[in-house]
Amino acid sequence: MFFQNIFRNISTQARKFYAFAALSIGNLLNNRKSKSRLANRNISNRTVPGRTSSGTKQNIKSRNIFSKKNKIIAAVSFIIFALIFTWYTYAIAPTIRISAESVTSTITKEEQAVATYGATSGIIALSKVQTESGSDSIPTTGIGKKGNPATGIVKAAYLQASGTLTIPAGSIMTCSNISDCGGKPLTFKTLNKYTLTFTTGADMTIQSTDIGADYNLKPGIKFVINGISPSDLNLINTAAFTGGSSQDIKIVAQSDIDTLKTKLTSTLKDTASSEVSAAFGPDFEILKDAIKTNVKNVTTDKKVNDEADTLNMNMDLEITASGYNKTTVRPEAEKLLRLEEKDNLKLDLQTMDIKQTIAKSDATGITIQLNITGILKPVIDKDKIRSDLLGKSLDDINKYFANIPNVKNVNFTYQPSWAFGFLKHVPNSSNSINLEFQEVGK
Repeated sequence: MFFQNIFRNISTQARKFYAFAALSIGNLLNNRKSKSRLANRNISNRTVPGRTSSGTKQNIKSRNIFSKKNKIIAAVSFIIFALIFTWYTYAIAPTIRISAESVTSTITKEEQAVATYGATSGIIALSKVQTESGSDSIPTTGIGKKGNPATGIVKAAYLQASGTLTIPAGSIMTCSNISDCGGKPLTFKTLNKYTLTFTTGADMTIQSTDIGADYNLKPGIKFVINGISPSDLNLINTAAFTGGSSQDIKIVAQSDIDTLKTKLTSTLKDTASSEVSAAFGPDFEILKDAIKTNVKNVTTDKKVNDEADTLNMNMDLEITASGYNKTTVRPEAEKLLRLEEKDNLKLDLQTMDIKQTIAKSDATGITIQLNITGILKPVIDKDKIRSDLLGKSLDDINKYFANIPNVKNVNFTYQPSWAFGFLKHVPNSSNSINLEFQEVGK
C-alpha cells in the first residue's frame, strides 16, 4: 500500500512499471509466508523421526520468512526501486513551461526620398511622352440675335443761304429727342453721299446700325448728325421706318470653346495616362497630378458668335507622364527603419507600412514624401535558450532571462509536482522545455 500511494502521482507508464515491481516483491514475501505456515501445520500433525509417541520433544528449527536471505532480497528490491524512482524523477519525468513577455517597439519615420530618372539603383523613375488625338462636341450655350435692320427716308434741308454741305455715306445720325426713339440711343447711318445747297435738299436713305423692331420709328421725328449743328441742317422723316426685325438664336460663345477644350484635354489626358501606365508596367506608380499637357493642334467647325446648336472640336494633345517603381521604394524604406534597430530589437518586415505622397517633380526626378511605420521585435533564439538552460537549477532561470534585453515577467511551471530538492531542475532534454513569449508594446 505504501508503494501504491506513491504511484498514484506518477505518470501512467511509470505507474505500470513501479506497480509491477511492487507486486513482484509482494508476491515473493507472500509465497515465503504461505510455505512457512504449511510447513508448521505438517509438523504438528505428524510424528517426527527421533520423537517418541509419548511426545518427547525434539528441537526442530521452524522455517522463518524473515530470514536473513529474505531481508537482503527485500532491501535490494527497495534500493533498486528507489534508484529507478529517483532516476525517473530526475531524468525522464521533468518538464517545464517557461512563459515571458517580449517587449516590442513601434517606430515611425518621415523622410523624403528622390526617385531619379534613368537610375539603376535606389528608387527608379521614368518619364514618357505620349501624343493623343481625339474629337468631341458639346451643345452651344450662347444666345444671339438674328434679323434685319430698319430702313427709311429722311428729308434733309440745308439752312445756310450760301455754300454747300456734303454728307458722306455712313454718317451717323440719332434722334434729336431721345424720347422719340423710345428712350433708347438708337443710331442710323446714311447709305449714300449727299451734297446739299440752300435751294437743293435731298431725300436721304438711311439704315439702322443694328437689327430689331425698335428701329421701326414713326414719321415726324427729327434727327441730328454728329458734328453738324441743327441750325445748319434740318433732318426729318416723313414716313415710318420699316423692315426692322430680330429673333433669339443659339450661337457659339467663347465659354463653349473653353469648356470643350478643357473637356477634350481631360479625356485625352486620361486615355494617354492609361496607355503610359500600361507601358510602364504594374510596378510603376504614375503621378497623375504631375502629368504635363501641351495642346499641339486644335480646330473647331464654328467661330465665336457663329449661329450653331453644336460645337465640334478636334485636338492633338501631347502629354509627358512620370512615374516611379513602387517595388524600389520598400527596400529604401526598410533601410531607414533598420537604422533604428538596437540591442536585440530587429525590424519585423511583415509589420512595415508605407504611405507615400509626391512632394515635387522636376526635370531630374521625383521627390517622394515617405511616412513609414514598423515594429521592432526582440530576436529570441529559442533553441539557444533551451540549450543554455539544460540541467540548470530553477533559480538560474530568472538570472538567465535578466540578461536578455526586452524580455520581462518570466514565469515557469515545473512538472512533476511531487519532485523535491535536488530532483527539481531544468530538464536535460530540449524537448521537455516549452518556451512561450507574448509580445507586448512599450
